[in-house]
Amino acid sequence: MATLLLIVIAIAAIIVTYAWITAYISGGTHQAGASIKIENAYIDSNSGNVTIYVRNTSPSGEAVIIDKVYIEGKDVTSYSYVGEDNLGSNPQTLQPKQVIEIIVVGGDAGLTFQPGQYYTIRVSGPETYWEQSVEAKE
Repeated sequence: MATLLLIVIAIAAIIVTYAWITAYISGGTHQAGASIKIENAYIDSNSGNVTIYVRNTSPSGEAVIIDKVYIEGKDVTSYSYVGEDNLGSNPQTLQPKQVIEIIVVGGDAGLTFQPGQYYTIRVSGPETYWEQSVEAKE
């Protein structure tokens, strides 16, 4: 009787594990909707400026709006520029595969950076975001 109970428990565990793995894999490969990626980012510890290159990677080919930038959790959008446009008052629309350069004037935002330290940069829009750590350089 105990052997039969162990077999039933083992089969139940296998079924639960299979269901979890199947759900995890199918959820991880979902490609619909807006998506972006930070292609490259540079933190200049001397000037305090941060340069971020963001690409629209939406698999569905839709445009993506970028309207927020955070560094170490601090909203620095009003100190972020795409060309002459302030990102805070003029959100940017990226067409499929388009790359934009965002420059954050860190000194005006009250940010200071230490060479060799890593800082978390987050770029976001209404439907998407990308976050990564970047090392400050001299």
